[in-house]
Amino acid sequence: MLKLAALLLLLSRFAAASTTLYFTNSAISGGTSFSIETGAGTWTYVSEYTDKMDLSATKTGSISAGTRIGAMTSAIINIGLDRQYYHQTPLAAQTFSGTVLLQCMGREYNGGDDIAAGCVSIRSCRADASACTTLVALTCIGGTVAEWINNASHRNVNVLNSVAISGTSTAGDILVANIGGTNLVTGATPEFSYKYGGTDTDCPVNDTTTSDCACRITFSNDVIFVAGSYHRMMMGVGQ
Repeated sequence: MLKLAALLLLLSRFAAASTTLYFTNSAISGGTSFSIETGAGTWTYVSEYTDKMDLSATKTGSISAGTRIGAMTSAIINIGLDRQYYHQTPLAAQTFSGTVLLQCMGREYNGGDDIAAGCVSIRSCRADASACTTLVALTCIGGTVAEWINNASHRNVNVLNSVAISGTSTAGDILVANIGGTNLVTGATPEFSYKYGGTDTDCPVNDTTTSDCACRITFSNDVIFVAGSYHRMMMGVGQ
């Protein structure tokens, strides 16, 4: 009886815990390309994005800037896709709830770019890429500053600030995140980039940090994978 009570307590602690994953600079060898959302209110500039990138449970590698996206079209609002990430361990069947936070370092390349917000979508996709279920529809959120910094250092960007997540996954699905940015209508040939990878401290919740920090996404509730929970993976059980 005592063992059962201890097990239930342990499971309740896992269920209430959060999950953090990291946007690395590692490409997934032989990985899968998942679809990009199309139609009104979705990505409008996709000609330079990189797919098959590793969304990892651990920090790894060296931090560096990704692709310089653009120049995008002047005098219209572009929604530019930079990278498609996914977590390699399949999801368990579950219902998502709670909120999502995403912090990453970003920059523009000219004061006239008017890059104003990061953009992200999160989906649960079939492993064969035949279909995807939306968990967070494409969302672009501006932070407390009018536009991104024009400096090689990049600056912390509040890409998602406690945005609600909902939907279900089936066992074997893959967690996919598309990340990019958008500009104000005043932008002239807008360009932007993010910094990914590294083992620095997690990017804090602000729009001001210019020292290197690890680009991360945090789910307020535990995300469960087929091989075990995220916490079990961190303890060496599962992959």
